[in-house]
Amino acid sequence: MYKGHVVTAVILAAGCGKRMNAGKNKLLLEISHQSILSYTIKCFDKAALVDELVLVSAPCEEELVRNIAASVAAKPFKVVIGGAERSDSSYNGVLASKDGIVLIHDGARAFCEERIINECVEAAEKYGAAAPGIAATDTVKLVKNGFIKGTISRDSLTRIQTPQTFIRSEILNAHENAKKDGIKVTDDCMLMENCGKDIFLVEGSPYNIKITVKEDLILSERIVKEMGL
Repeated sequence: MYKGHVVTAVILAAGCGKRMNAGKNKLLLEISHQSILSYTIKCFDKAALVDELVLVSAPCEEELVRNIAASVAAKPFKVVIGGAERSDSSYNGVLASKDGIVLIHDGARAFCEERIINECVEAAEKYGAAAPGIAATDTVKLVKNGFIKGTISRDSLTRIQTPQTFIRSEILNAHENAKKDGIKVTDDCMLMENCGKDIFLVEGSPYNIKITVKEDLILSERIVKEMGL
């Protein structure tokens, strides 16, 4: 627990990973003889501030996800079924968590450092919401109909990662408001933004990549070696 709050890590593992073209859930692919999902679970299982895990699975993979978790997790965990969209899966995961602080994490981010987890929990307890991010390094252009229309200053741009972390009651309320208003979101921070809430930014990590395409598997092999996993 952290300052009297139960801390739950919700790991979203129900995606199909279309851009990977692996023919199956990309989280089941292996890096150095371990599944991507195994690495992700271990990040939160080893984190001192995390009390329990909630894994959000596709219906057809519930038993498989449960078996992977059982093989690597020492902390209590449960498996729940996801929904049609990412936001539906996130909502189901939050519903399955205990009252307290909830970290919502993309299962494809397999190398989240404990420092990020701790700082997100601490900031969420203090400010209500937190997310890790790293500064944009590429020049970003505004494009319309295939033509560049302007340049956006990098000074105001951040690449947001997960775990996005919240007081459970606040993110649950934000989910329900978005459902009521018919708002589509691509991450959980957008839910809080919709409610006019501020999200504290924690320094992310270049290791905390989202494994999306086949080239990321090569980078992941290198990260495994550099982190000594």
